[in-house]
Amino acid sequence: PTITVTYTQPRMQAACAPPHRTIPTSVDALTVALTVATVAVTVPQYIKLLRSRSSAGLSLPTVVLTAGLNLCDVAAAIITKWRQLQDCAHGAACVPELLDLVQTVVLTATSAAVLVMVVCYPPHDGAAARSVAAITLFATAVAWAVSAGVSLAAPCSRGALSLAQA
Repeated sequence: PTITVTYTQPRMQAACAPPHRTIPTSVDALTVALTVATVAVTVPQYIKLLRSRSSAGLSLPTVVLTAGLNLCDVAAAIITKWRQLQDCAHGAACVPELLDLVQTVVLTATSAAVLVMVVCYPPHDGAAARSVAAITLFATAVAWAVSAGVSLAAPCSRGALSLAQA
């Protein structure tokens, strides 16, 4: 007889972040440090790409998937942090609540920048590679617009949270 054991990892449920949440100063400081580090760790890659004028050794699929994943993270964060984003319309007191979103946006910007640089230099500078990069970045703009539109229409609704979790 054969015994089959199946392990399924429970899926995290998307939830809206509550506005007016108090965040400890130590968490703020850590998030700011991690955001700065997010940029700092990519600087050597930028320098290498600029100096060598070559994207040889970099995997285009990996760069595209990394950028795409980060871009999707921002789209989901727009939905789950919508109430905090709305709260920011009333003053800067909300900034600590949004530092994690800022970090995600910075990470996304750095990965998008690497993607653009990779398709600007050989061997990944062909029309097909540039098209893939353009489609990835365009799809991002669409995903962000859809996330904002869904959140405007029905903030933190079941449908919005399902989209954030997709």
